Amino acid sequence: MISKGNVPYYMAGTLATFTLLASGVFAAAPHIGFLAPVAALSIGLPFIIGGAIFSAVIIALSYKAISKNKIVAEKDVQLAEKVEKISKKDAQLAKEEDKVQAQKQTISEQNDQLTKKEVEVKAKEEEIVRWKCDIKEIREKDNPAH
Repeated sequence: MISKGNVPYYMAGTLATFTLLASGVFAAAPHIGFLAPVAALSIGLPFIIGGAIFSAVIIALSYKAISKNKIVAEKDVQLAEKVEKISKKDAQLAKEEDKVQAQKQTISEQNDQLTKKEVEVKAKEEEIVRWKCDIKEIREKDNPAH
């Protein structure tokens, strides 16, 4: 996976690969005729072996770092997906809360209307009772014998 975070590791791995190849050339130069100019440099075997080992270690560490960055990138993608799911659920929850608030408001308004109607009904019942009393008084005045 090529990303900006992996570029230094790719560069280190590439340089280490070239160093490893150069170590191989220096090691083989005394035995191959056309590499005589390279053999003339007379680089010691311990230095060649050290360079090869160092290069191999750098290649392994670069591979490990690139693999770790890949895993981290995958986990970042998973985290982003989960954050997106959570934000969608939060938005849905907010919509549901708005609906609940609207329903509570409607219920409150209906309760207020019900209370007003109950007061009106009670007032009408009291008025009916007064009228019945008035009718009864009027009947008693009209029919005193009763």
